Amino acid sequence: MKRLLAVTLFGLVAAAACKSPAKQPPLVPSTQLDTTKAEPKKEEPKEPVAEAQPAAPKPIHVSIAAPKVTVKLISKGKGKLAKLALAPKQGASQQVELALDFTTKEDGAGGVVVPTVVLVGDTEVKSVGADGGFDQQFTCSSVDVRNASPEMPADKLKPLLVSLIGMTIGGPVGANGIAGDVTFHIEKPDQFTPQALQLIGLAWPNWPAFPSEPIGPGAKWQSTTVLKLADRFEVSVVADYELISHTGTTWKAKGKIKVSGADQALDAGKITNITGGGETEVTIEEGQVVPTFKTKVATKFKASEKDEKTKQDKMVSFELTTAANVKKP
Repeated sequence: MKRLLAVTLFGLVAAAACKSPAKQPPLVPSTQLDTTKAEPKKEEPKEPVAEAQPAAPKPIHVSIAAPKVTVKLISKGKGKLAKLALAPKQGASQQVELALDFTTKEDGAGGVVVPTVVLVGDTEVKSVGADGGFDQQFTCSSVDVRNASPEMPADKLKPLLVSLIGMTIGGPVGANGIAGDVTFHIEKPDQFTPQALQLIGLAWPNWPAFPSEPIGPGAKWQSTTVLKLADRFEVSVVADYELISHTGTTWKAKGKIKVSGADQALDAGKITNITGGGETEVTIEEGQVVPTFKTKVATKFKASEKDEKTKQDKMVSFELTTAANVKKP
């Protein structure tokens, strides 16, 4: 676990450092130089040799399996009841800004705050099913880095994300907001693309899900998402929503999030004491492709690992916090 986080969080920064000019070897002291003049050698003219061009990197196409999501209606609310659904039409398009944050804390080793990675682009509906579900695709047109720090400066990180421009992110979305498998495609990757994609995958949010039954203001429902955190161990994320208002085609809801998980083996160690929580706010405009929402979730756990000196197992406490803000640019 520790190695995974180190590779992901520091990979881009280390890559930036590697772009600095290499140090030149020390000069030979003048006392060691041979000052004897030698007869110049006549060089025969050489035929020019064409330099071999490096092969262009192949496109990257990655599919991430959708987590298991269930939605349970707790109470239908009061007043006029209606069905909450995105209901976009085929060909509909929407500009979207997706801002992702990721931080870590570790006992005895401080923490790391990754600058906010921002993806801006258009999301288009490719097809709409009879049940109201649809296939959508986001195309990234620009990237940005915000809230940078001296340890992770924007001018070093932003150039390492440029291969994400032109990236597409697509997949099916159910009528109740539950997303299916997500596919990332980058036609022209560079050497930094795998690390950039890994960071986005770690911070990728759970999309809001809602009940299929008609509801009114005050309605309460619960969505449960079972996923693998950092693609390493299983956690359960439960969001308890309440519909705050429904005016015309605009729906607003808030939710409290709880994280839990059973003790489980991980490599040669063990993950225990999985807890956490957070909050979310959602605004849904009927007919739009993507809801506007912001969410923040902190997950705490303990991981056992071998102490290199004592060869004994020791427990290390971690805290991972992800945040996302999805809105119009």
